[in-house]
Amino acid sequence: MKFSVTIPAYKPYYLKECINSVLSQSYADFELIIVNDNSPFDIDSIINSFSDNRIRYYKNTIGFGTEKVVQNWNKCLDYALGDFIICMGDDDKLLPNFLKDLSVLINQYTKLDIFYSHTQLIDENSKVIKTFPLRPERESIYEMIRRRWNGGQMCIGDYCYRTSALKEKGGFYYLPFAWGSDAISAYEAAKNMGIANTSKPGFQYRVNSHSISSKSDNIEGKIQALKEERKWFEDFFKREAPTSKDQILLAQLRKMMHPHFVHMLSGDIIYGVGKHPIQGMKYWTTHREEVGLSMWELTKCFIHGIVGR
Repeated sequence: MKFSVTIPAYKPYYLKECINSVLSQSYADFELIIVNDNSPFDIDSIINSFSDNRIRYYKNTIGFGTEKVVQNWNKCLDYALGDFIICMGDDDKLLPNFLKDLSVLINQYTKLDIFYSHTQLIDENSKVIKTFPLRPERESIYEMIRRRWNGGQMCIGDYCYRTSALKEKGGFYYLPFAWGSDAISAYEAAKNMGIANTSKPGFQYRVNSHSISSKSDNIEGKIQALKEERKWFEDFFKREAPTSKDQILLAQLRKMMHPHFVHMLSGDIIYGVGKHPIQGMKYWTTHREEVGLSMWELTKCFIHGIVGR
């Protein structure tokens, strides 16, 4: 069983540490694919500091940029030769047991297309901030969604996909700025058979000021991504669940969907109104129906945005 660990690279700040964590795996059969998205930084020097034949380095002549970053994820997928693929951020890290633990799980659940590595948050100094709650060894897609909507977190790099299945689906799910792409990609892979989860931390997601997900200034782009994400759920929830347990969960999720997306939208509205009150209120009043908010829901956001300034 061969893994393709891929890094769609742009930022230099933690890249060397990221690469070292991949090369330090206790599991031997893997390739490391790095795709430089036409970065203005000196990524070449970082890559050239390594001499390891497991590294395959490519450069995009024209960058996809932050809005279309998922396309660089899929460029990594195009180059992948392994049976299973991981796409991690250029600032994240793998613990040495990451691939080994996944291989054990894959050998146990041979029909699944997606696997998850127990995850930790680290800061800019690689200090562990938080270890995510332990997940059950097996989950259905409905359990995955409920956990996420109840405050669970998702990253792109803590999921391992069967390469052939991901390619058959057209690759990672595209949403602008990758907001929600990690979640929908995982749900697509888990639709029929669910997911298996490791019990030991193996992936480390770095919280830092350079991360795309930390940027809150592109409100319109994020709203567009949320609208497209909601449409995916609306379509998926039209399907009937296969088991009585999942049927109960599906009924709950259908009721949760509108409040969930109101909550997701509210944070962005409050942020925007807090920064630019008049401009923000005018924009959101005009776009209220487009994003499915009632006037009362919008008014509450305005109040929070102004009072919180």
